[in-house]
Amino acid sequence: MQKVDEQTIVAVMERVSSQMNDAQFVTDQVNLVRDWQPQITQYVIGCRGTLSAEALVSVLFLLSVVYQAIVEADGGRKRRQVTYAELDAAANSVPNLEALAKTEPDLANYIFSNIEPDYPADLSAALAHAARALLDGAR
Repeated sequence: MQKVDEQTIVAVMERVSSQMNDAQFVTDQVNLVRDWQPQITQYVIGCRGTLSAEALVSVLFLLSVVYQAIVEADGGRKRRQVTYAELDAAANSVPNLEALAKTEPDLANYIFSNIEPDYPADLSAALAHAARALLDGAR
């Protein structure tokens, strides 16, 4: 699989942005992640700390964009469900966004630029773990 480049992320964002005002679309995007990647969803929710429900929806929406960008960068191949063991392996290989940036700089930058400064550090790390697990072969 080739790297997820900025052009791919921008293309996904342009598609998504045109529908952001539709609350049902946002709900559908969050449900997409929940249904296709339940372990990742549970993992990220577990790292949410004191995040409000609204902020959590925002994070899960961000994860849906990451998922779509990874799929698009890999020629449209959807991912099978990631296991907890794969998430653990990803956490060991990329403990944080900085580590993810070494191999996937554009994807890590996208995640970093969309994480609010007051979000728990564990949450940004969980997103890095989720991205790495998706990249590493949940095909």
